[in-house]
Amino acid sequence: MVLCTVSDGGHPDMYGLGIGLAFYIQWIGVTAVEYIDESQLAPVRLLGLALSASTFIGLLCQGPAGHLSLAEVYLVLLLAMGIYLFTVPVYLWKAVTRFNPYWDPFRCTDEEQSPIYRIMDFSLMLALSCVGVWFWCAFVTDREADCDTYGFFFSRVAIENKVFKAFNALVYLVILLASIGVLLLRAGRELDIFKKKKKKPRRIRRIHKATIQGAKLLSNITVTTILIAASELTISWNKLPRDNSVSTVAQAIPLFVSSAIVVRVIFLYFARAQMENHPSAVWSGSTSSSRRSCRKDPGSDSIPPPPPSPFASPPSSGKGTVCASTSPAALAVTETMPPSKSSSSSDPAKDKSKDKSKVHKLALKGSARLVAEFFQYSIHSILFQRGVYPAEDFTAVKKYGLNMLVSADDQVKAYIKKIMSQLDKWMVGGKISKLVIVITDKDTGEHVERWQFDVQIFGKSSSKSKSASKSTDQENQAPGSDPNEATPEKSEKEIQDEIAAIFRQITASVTFLPQLNGDCTFNVLVYADADSDVPVEWGDSDAKEINNAERVQLRGFSTSNHRVDTIVSYRLAE
Repeated sequence: MVLCTVSDGGHPDMYGLGIGLAFYIQWIGVTAVEYIDESQLAPVRLLGLALSASTFIGLLCQGPAGHLSLAEVYLVLLLAMGIYLFTVPVYLWKAVTRFNPYWDPFRCTDEEQSPIYRIMDFSLMLALSCVGVWFWCAFVTDREADCDTYGFFFSRVAIENKVFKAFNALVYLVILLASIGVLLLRAGRELDIFKKKKKKPRRIRRIHKATIQGAKLLSNITVTTILIAASELTISWNKLPRDNSVSTVAQAIPLFVSSAIVVRVIFLYFARAQMENHPSAVWSGSTSSSRRSCRKDPGSDSIPPPPPSPFASPPSSGKGTVCASTSPAALAVTETMPPSKSSSSSDPAKDKSKDKSKVHKLALKGSARLVAEFFQYSIHSILFQRGVYPAEDFTAVKKYGLNMLVSADDQVKAYIKKIMSQLDKWMVGGKISKLVIVITDKDTGEHVERWQFDVQIFGKSSSKSKSASKSTDQENQAPGSDPNEATPEKSEKEIQDEIAAIFRQITASVTFLPQLNGDCTFNVLVYADADSDVPVEWGDSDAKEINNAERVQLRGFSTSNHRVDTIVSYRLAE
């Protein structure tokens, strides 16, 4: 039988070189970006949605009117449906594993999609599925078989072949019915017709996540290769007219738009990795007229995280971390520097006053860094004890006479280290009043725990008015009754013991805090003075309070210049 010819020069404006390359670049871009940074998939996904939607509209206008040949309709439908064929192996895998959440590839993703995008994407998939069922069940069947038209099924197959028609019709029908079933199931859950059983999912280990991501990458590469081969071979086998150039606007615009979006996403990923090697940060909102709350996000765009992506970013108010390179012993030094020889002839009273001032400054700086270091280990300890990250991601170190567990994940460490570098400066400058660690349910976005560390600096608020009130207050005060007087000096061992007691309470908190179900993320917020120097990468945020929270006061500790109190707020399990 002879090959069917395309009349009137065909419609290369529907599948020309520029349009075809635009689809290919988007498919390759999805595969690459999903592997290197899933949090950046949104622009590439939106590009695919726009290409498929525009092709679908063109197909609706030209197909039913008979302006397109059988091969052209087959090719255009294949291009438009391409973005959804990537999910076919995923759902086949879910069916094989009996929809076990532990093996669900969608559970191991950091991609976030807006509700509007999901609605448009789902609507387009339903529409294309309907067109696909119509094409294979009606359009192909009604065509006269006086010539051959070929399609792709890992070899050249006549589109009129009954087995080929039945297979493709079944694929589109299954996609259509599955989409309708998912829609009805979600509607039933919203109306409380169906109740979802809440089960604590198994913790996803890092090696398990890497295995699933590797398998998904292999699946995406396979689907991309098959789609490109099917498209090009269909054009070749059916001798469809296609101007192999992009000299027209209709071919150039899709190609350059698709290339620009994919290249931009990949470029920004490597640029961020080179500059920071951690998720972007933001500054948080004020909670009162005189204080500012700072927050740093680990993740979305991230990273992460985790990533955070892998780790997540829901914050509260507060802050806590310190440079790990600074040891508490070195920070606690309070010795005075010996006076220089040239000062021996100066007034002894003035020298003594200067020495006392120098001693105080050294003690304040050391105390501030000690508090910041406590914050750093607190973040690591809370992330481990509350199961925000898998236990195998942590390593043991000796600190405060205890075996402390700190994250070994490179992204988490880089994020905390970045927080610490700024926190150390603020603490030394006496700018911090609170640090807060907020744990948020990744699926619902609800804040489930809020660890708040209140910082009090002795004598800070009174130092400004001390000289003005000294003369009037002194005669009315008994000796030794100064309310602004610093607390008695403590030995390093006493401070270490107090800090160790706090970490023992954090460890024991699992006995009264509700168990965290599902995946969680965390954010760190800082309350700083309004006159603090804020880096440009920080941004304003609200306090991220927990509604109807239960609060438990934990132990605190103090140095000669600071006092830190700990409060944990949590939401009771339903």
